[in-house]
Amino acid sequence: LKYADVLAVMDNGRIIQSGKKWQIYYKPKNTKLAGLLGPFNAIKTEDLEKKTKNKTKLFIRPDKIKLATKNNFDLQLEISNCTFNGKCFEILASTKNENEILLYNNAALKTGAEIKLKLI
Repeated sequence: LKYADVLAVMDNGRIIQSGKKWQIYYKPKNTKLAGLLGPFNAIKTEDLEKKTKNKTKLFIRPDKIKLATKNNFDLQLEISNCTFNGKCFEILASTKNENEILLYNNAALKTGAEIKLKLI
């Protein structure tokens, strides 16, 4: 990804998505493609505080999730694990429906704590 301007991703001899690298990275057409390019979350709409139209899942990269203010949030989670990876903290948290979400943060967060998140 680092040296490419435009990507074309093939599966079984067919181009499944092409475009600018940031478009493919942040808006993959399917879970297979999303996983090929790095960690991602497939957030179920049932876990969101505000419902979205016509989608059952949202693909969100861990770097596009931020801690939210008290009243302006999209997800409420409970932290299950916090690990430093050398660059930032990788936070693994669970939704009210027990779906796991991965996010990155600059500071450690306490296991068991409840947090509110904003999708950006």
